[in-house]
Amino acid sequence: MKTSVLIVTMGFSILLFLGCSEERVINVVQERDGLFYAVNEEQPFTGKLVVYSDSSKKNKQEEAFFHDGIRIGIKTTWASDGERKLREIEYKNGLKSRYTRWLGNGKNNGRKDEAYYENGELERMIGWYPNGQKRTEALYQDGEPHGLSTGWHENGRREYEANFNKGELVEKLCCND
Repeated sequence: MKTSVLIVTMGFSILLFLGCSEERVINVVQERDGLFYAVNEEQPFTGKLVVYSDSSKKNKQEEAFFHDGIRIGIKTTWASDGERKLREIEYKNGLKSRYTRWLGNGKNNGRKDEAYYENGELERMIGWYPNGQKRTEALYQDGEPHGLSTGWHENGRREYEANFNKGELVEKLCCND
């Protein structure tokens, strides 16, 4: 009985220790054969990459997450002041699923471009004017414009609509909305 209690207690202690271990944070990764590794290590990296713009480690320049050498979650890049967000790339199973680039103060109203991906392939891009008004929206297939593409004036009025077929312009309409 005492042996069973000791084994269960030891097993629980090991699980508790492993479950509470801190996330590993490094500042450099190497890409080898499509996987990411900590420098001079043979096992694919799991943890967080944090790069600072200066030695004081006050201004974060980049943050990214990896699991078994594959990018996961959101990779964020900041300006050298560490305050203004420049871009975010969201990864699912190592493939891009969303890309956002900011203009100005790094807030949503300064958003400039956003792209959406399915299985790592570009499907849709949206662009904004600095005032937050939508500038363009376009559909893509195999990395080329395919389907409807729309552009707007800064005042919100539609400027054009265009239809593409595998990168070739099929029809462009000008609008007076």
